[in-house]
Amino acid sequence: YYTLCLAKWNMLKAVECMDSLCQENPNLFKKLAEQTSWDEKIKSELIHISGMVAFPRVRDNVCEQHRGFFDLPDVTLENGELPKNYSYESSTQMSKQADVVMMHYLFPELFSDEVKKVSYSYYRKRCLNGSSLSPSIYCIMGQRLGMTEKSYEDFRLTALQDINNLHLDKNVSDGIHIGCAAGTWLAAVYGFGGVMLLSSNLNINPSLPEQIKSLQFTINYQSRTLLIKISHSSISIKLTGNRLEIYLYGQKTLLDEGHEYVKNL
Repeated sequence: YYTLCLAKWNMLKAVECMDSLCQENPNLFKKLAEQTSWDEKIKSELIHISGMVAFPRVRDNVCEQHRGFFDLPDVTLENGELPKNYSYESSTQMSKQADVVMMHYLFPELFSDEVKKVSYSYYRKRCLNGSSLSPSIYCIMGQRLGMTEKSYEDFRLTALQDINNLHLDKNVSDGIHIGCAAGTWLAAVYGFGGVMLLSSNLNINPSLPEQIKSLQFTINYQSRTLLIKISHSSISIKLTGNRLEIYLYGQKTLLDEGHEYVKNL
């Protein structure tokens, strides 16, 4: 489904970008259209094809993990405990990793908030976290969806995965989980820091758990650098580069070069 979602997203984004360019810079649009043979026929074909792309089946607001998944015997984690004789390859609805939740993280604009929320809860009860990449994604999506009860627990699991040998298979002796280490940064910045690209706009919606008193990080966006400092009482953003418009807690916010923007929470 990832490949299909990527194909659908790319086609829709191509149409969106060309429509925006036509309005904002007609001369550049004309030049690019000539180079790519872009015209209304191609635009219509992309819209038509994107609507025909096979897409995850949704039942009761739950995205199907793969074709036939809902037909498998249902098994859930009891009080967070693993079932006896568990196996990654068992033919049940028990999953190794956060596949659907990851898909919603990568392509948020293709799914409704309700589908993302219900799917998050559904797969959380059926995920073994056999992949070290799962906890960081659950942390991020839990924060984005307002389902934060286990977000800090997820953050600790990804941050301490190798330090405390927390992987399900206890396999740190085979080497560190590099993707999981990167997931720690993702969970902090995209989860608690609330950084998100949506509709080609930079959105920042921080929310710190009580266990974390402050968070500071730097991101690069469109040849600009943003230094972001977050606490429970305020957020400050300092921009290096040309003036930039972002969305802070859903509100348009203009950042000027060298000026430290501060918002009290």
